[in-house]
Amino acid sequence: MLTLRQMIYASASLVLLMAGTGTPACAGAWLQEEARSQIIFANSFTSAQRRFDTKGKPVRAGRFSKQESAITLEHGLSEGVTVLAGLSARSLTFPADGTAARLAGGAISGGGKLKVWSQGATVLSLQGTVQLSGERSFSGPLRRMDAPAEADLRLNLGQGFQLWSWLNGETWQSFAELQLAYRWRGGANPDEVRLDATLGTRPLPHLLLLLQSFNTQSTQNNRRFGEGRSSQHKLQASAVYDVSQNWSLQVGVFSSIRGRNTIREQGAQLAWWRRL
Repeated sequence: MLTLRQMIYASASLVLLMAGTGTPACAGAWLQEEARSQIIFANSFTSAQRRFDTKGKPVRAGRFSKQESAITLEHGLSEGVTVLAGLSARSLTFPADGTAARLAGGAISGGGKLKVWSQGATVLSLQGTVQLSGERSFSGPLRRMDAPAEADLRLNLGQGFQLWSWLNGETWQSFAELQLAYRWRGGANPDEVRLDATLGTRPLPHLLLLLQSFNTQSTQNNRRFGEGRSSQHKLQASAVYDVSQNWSLQVGVFSSIRGRNTIREQGAQLAWWRRL
């Protein structure tokens, strides 16, 4: 049976496990063309048996698992404005009182993206989203783990370039992107600062390779569970294959490489991209 302190750690870690998701960002810094849309149907599977303690050391924890399905939509309202919408559902299993507790939840989100500046292959955009969520416990009396409402404001910088390949002596169409965000979280949940980076390249016309880094840092102590600040640094590698002109398939894996007061998670992702 877990001690009270272990349950507190597990609960706080679960908050971050729910907040950090493997769902792919939509088009990032770039906006959709006017009257064009993109929909991403994503499924992610996450598990963890260790957590990072207050000093960032991996220690044993109970078994955690999460399954999440999400639909995200981007639509080009005009040349400089893209609207965003999302819908997600998830199921979590985690240890509590020596048994496996289960929690189900979902969220709906909406927002927009505004082009601030662009020149050549460089673009700077401002993105804002609001998310409303709900959840239900299926085993045992549990406090609400997720914030009922969140708001995210981020500045996105993207740069396209050609990457020379020593494999065939040709250049690959590539891009790099950096996103800096502040996330306001409701209730006693601490706010977060996020820094995400993406490097993408096309070794083949129909194949896009992505390497992404997702970094989260809380701005204050977690008052709900009596813990200090938390952080999570996650890497994700994936491949996106263009099945046709309008459909693409994404397969990826991700893992937390460093953190503090958070779960050491690992997982996989499968997503379909649909261009309209």
